[in-house]
Amino acid sequence: VPRRAGSIQLHVRIKDANQVYTEVLNSPFLTLVDPGTVWPGRSKALTTHSLKQGAAGTPLTFLVQARDYHFNDIKRGLDPDTSRGFAVELVKDGKVVRLDDAVSSGGAIEMKDNGNGQYRCTITYPQSGEYKTHIFGLPPANLPTGPDASGKTVEDQLKATGLDCWIDHADSKSRQKEGGVEILDSPFITRIDPGPSAAEVCIAK
Repeated sequence: VPRRAGSIQLHVRIKDANQVYTEVLNSPFLTLVDPGTVWPGRSKALTTHSLKQGAAGTPLTFLVQARDYHFNDIKRGLDPDTSRGFAVELVKDGKVVRLDDAVSSGGAIEMKDNGNGQYRCTITYPQSGEYKTHIFGLPPANLPTGPDASGKTVEDQLKATGLDCWIDHADSKSRQKEGGVEILDSPFITRIDPGPSAAEVCIAK
């Protein structure tokens, strides 16, 4: 079973009675191997220096590269049958930052599917301080919730379709989790400095 995506040469040989291998006609065959399904725990953030430090109210932008189980870069857009893409959760002082709260006004998170296996994320941190920036993959909406017609368990169904990474999210106790599966190196520690004052903004304009 190929583990690396890309073009490979597939040699087909026949062994005779003398244990000698002879290649069949036209061997080797050029074969194109596509990446597998998205595996969030092996996906990674690119340009992570953007996540180290910033200023309140000023957007920080970085990319998330989707990868498969064997760390191959995904080269296609989102497939809703295998994933709902990626999301971000901000934690400050041990509490999840709710950007719809009045105290968090001015904060925003935008995640855009670039259609090539990469996701462009822009985060505007609402206040100064130290944040844990969690980045995680979201499970598909149609995960099985019980045995199928043939009696296959949820785990077996997911393994058969290459969706092993979502097994913990398919059982009745955890399938409603918001968090999904975190990507490599997540969470990131982000230090946010105070943004410019209203007077400074007016002077800059």
